[in-house]
Amino acid sequence: MNDCDALKKSVNGILLLYSHSSKANAPTLLEHINSFKNYSERNVCAVNLELGFPMGLSDLSFDVIVLHYSLFGSFPYELCNRSVQYIKEARESYKVVFFQDEHRYCQQRFSLINRVDVDCIYTLLDPQYFDDVYHKYTDVRQIIQTLTGYVDGSLVDQARRLTKPPEARSIDVGYRARSLPFWMGKGAQEKTEIAEKFLCRVAGLGLNVDVKTGEKDRIYGDAWHQFVSNCRVMIGVEAG
Repeated sequence: MNDCDALKKSVNGILLLYSHSSKANAPTLLEHINSFKNYSERNVCAVNLELGFPMGLSDLSFDVIVLHYSLFGSFPYELCNRSVQYIKEARESYKVVFFQDEHRYCQQRFSLINRVDVDCIYTLLDPQYFDDVYHKYTDVRQIIQTLTGYVDGSLVDQARRLTKPPEARSIDVGYRARSLPFWMGKGAQEKTEIAEKFLCRVAGLGLNVDVKTGEKDRIYGDAWHQFVSNCRVMIGVEAG
């Protein structure tokens, strides 16, 4: 045990650091964050760094520190210097990080992994790319493939409450996307191109279509679940 950890109160549990603003966001984000408390066998202390680094946290030492992917959506990351220093000094903690959108800010991500000495990465990459990406540029010891999200118990409950028969749904085909920059690749462009071409092909067929790609048309929270339950069919596109 190092001098810094020796002065801290030991907490038998997981510290989950994440970022979530009060603005509307996709419901899957909070579902993923809440899943740690809902399904972990350990006690979980979840701290929203959007509100700043809390007083007193520096005096605690956790068995495990988890950095949620919501911290890494943009750069600079949602990690202040104080929080990075805290993670770096927590040498007795097992450090886990979840990543998404791993095509962005690669060198900054590698630098952070090495700087705070991350033990385990949960990645969206296929295993055959582990060596060429993380093992090549970082000292991380364990890499595990994960998915962007899972079916949460609350989502199952929502489905039971909102599901209705097809004849009671007012929208024939529904879809939402938003324009993304070209540097994000062909798949990002297809999300809007597919919607635009679909609208052209169904024009005049008499279908009630609610397919939109504008930022102002995005739907969040419970309103998204209600929208899905009111669609007979939804357009599906590849992601990742």
